[in-house]
Amino acid sequence: MTSWIILRCSVRSTLPLARSLQADGYDVWTPSEMKRNRRPRKNAGEPEPAPIMPTFVFARSVHVVDLLELAEMPVKPRRGKRLHEPAHDDFSVFHFNDRIPLVRDAALAPLRREEELANIRQRREL
Repeated sequence: MTSWIILRCSVRSTLPLARSLQADGYDVWTPSEMKRNRRPRKNAGEPEPAPIMPTFVFARSVHVVDLLELAEMPVKPRRGKRLHEPAHDDFSVFHFNDRIPLVRDAALAPLRREEELANIRQRREL
């Protein structure tokens, strides 16, 4: 059985944090969909990824110790060859009643389905 922990971050950091953690080898996921960015006085822009659940990034529980340590660092460095890249965005590991709740893989299935349906709708609109 696979379980996940929840990382919390700012709305604007959701996708960049997920991408940077993935690039450093962490198994993380945040549900996202392609949305057209509406700009004032312009036609709809090109579709861009947008988080379905802003501020939430899910990480495999096997990474909990590393991510707890990383979350506590004032500047969150990158691993290995990526040291020259900008640091990870600020985040915290979600706690509830002084514990870190684990989310079962099966509990994320509805979110994965919602992500899939949102992206199917977007492809039909193009």
